[in-house]
Amino acid sequence: MREKSSKKLVKTNIHCVILAAGMGTRMKSSKSKVLHKVSGKPMVEIVLELARKISNKITVIVSKENIQDISLFLQNDEKAIIQEERLGTAHAVLTAKEEIEKSGAEKILVLYADTPLVQIQTLEEILNQNNTVTFLGFKEQDITNRYGRLITSGNSLLEIIEYKDASSSQKQITLCNSGVVCAEKSFLLEALQKLKPSKVTGEYYLTDIALLANEDKKTCGFVLCEKSEVLGVNSRQDLSVVDAIMQERIKNHHMQNGVTFLLPQTTYIYLGAQIAQDVIIEPNCFIGSEVKIMENAEIRASSYLEGCTIHSNVTIGPFARIRSNTELHSGSRIGNFVEVKNSIIGESSKANHLAYIGDCNIEQNCNIGAGTVFCNYNGFQKFRSTVGKDCFIGSNSTVISPVEISKGTIVGAGSVITKSTQENSLVVARATQTEILNGGEKFRKKHKK
Repeated sequence: MREKSSKKLVKTNIHCVILAAGMGTRMKSSKSKVLHKVSGKPMVEIVLELARKISNKITVIVSKENIQDISLFLQNDEKAIIQEERLGTAHAVLTAKEEIEKSGAEKILVLYADTPLVQIQTLEEILNQNNTVTFLGFKEQDITNRYGRLITSGNSLLEIIEYKDASSSQKQITLCNSGVVCAEKSFLLEALQKLKPSKVTGEYYLTDIALLANEDKKTCGFVLCEKSEVLGVNSRQDLSVVDAIMQERIKNHHMQNGVTFLLPQTTYIYLGAQIAQDVIIEPNCFIGSEVKIMENAEIRASSYLEGCTIHSNVTIGPFARIRSNTELHSGSRIGNFVEVKNSIIGESSKANHLAYIGDCNIEQNCNIGAGTVFCNYNGFQKFRSTVGKDCFIGSNSTVISPVEISKGTIVGAGSVITKSTQENSLVVARATQTEILNGGEKFRKKHKK
């Protein structure tokens, strides 16, 4: 989980350019690579949220294939610009030239929509450098990895050599390029016009501005971060590695804030989930992005929560599913194999096992027996029922919505409720039981072969 920024930056001084035009063919997917999710959120959205922490001027470089999808994530004056030809990273940034010129920013920060693990402190460190150009690098002990190499002298960056162009001795260098760079606007726009295509690939490399900066006697430096921060996603395998790192961050964040996980590696939590202190989460649980869990709640093993609010001292599971637009109030209990959807469960009410509660308001201190089903859908429309305070619904009952089960009602087990009830009534709705003496013996004789 990314930590909070240590200090507030001047947003008007920075323009973020996010590169998101890559096709991502190795993903083997019909959708754009940057729309694939890490911990429940598309990578491009994660990077946009990071960029917004340090800038209110954001331009995303997209392709004509993904512009409509990516535009859905943009806010306010953020722009999506199509890169008509994919001629390299420098060409991609140059595509945003008009937006950069009119933004009024002094610094341009280039980020990548397929690199969602960069942390805000790292960006602050880059932006606080006094260099004309600052690249973000990392140490890589495996010299067979195909990253660009940083050629340095002390704290200065002399140039960056792409792996394809590197000599055998340069490939031994362990300082590698992440791609993230911050540059003064005036220098960057001028340098981009001077770049020449690679003789190997024909692409225009953004990394070549390091050498140009040195040739122009400008200051060019670098900042190092952990390799895990700058892992890019090019395949499903990469996606799983990045997702695992994000999951570890998320759970560490929650544990540092007082949440207990039993076997945390078995639980999956989306970005955006809110979990208060003294919550206990047992193994094999799923916690969605719009979930809010308050103090002292207990989520027992193999439960699935999405889009719900869990108040204090609530117990859920094991093997429970809590779906969107559900609110469980303090002291309520949802037990094993219970599904709750678009419903409100009042204080101290409980459904301990084997029930479906859909589109229902259940008030305080109610008991929903095993096998109870709220029939909320007729194949065309959804209907809502209410259950008043202090009601008891016996096991294996069926409630045909919409009905109102009034305060204090007791529903006998096995009932089919089709009408609203009066307060404090006892309701039994069953077919009359018929018993035929010796009928069992006669039936067996008739059907015996």
